Amino acid sequence: MLRALKAGAAGFLLKDTRPEKLVGAVLRVAAGDAQVSPSILRRLIATVTKPSFRPSLGRSSRDWVLAERELDVALAIGEGLRMPT
Repeated sequence: MLRALKAGAAGFLLKDTRPEKLVGAVLRVAAGDAQVSPSILRRLIATVTKPSFRPSLGRSSRDWVLAERELDVALAIGEGLRMPT
């Protein structure tokens, strides 16, 4: 998560986020806001406030590779496609 933040990520949502919430989050991030699921934010706070926390922000090329299905979903969202209701 820290690497993604350093790379410019402005939002983190859980995989089970409802489609309408996902679309709203994308629009808010596009408008310049940040969007983080509350449970993710709680875990982030718990992690970075541990006395032993040492961030590792190095990156490898493997960190930036999307699975084929992840790329399909990202492209579909970018094209404005929606989940069938």
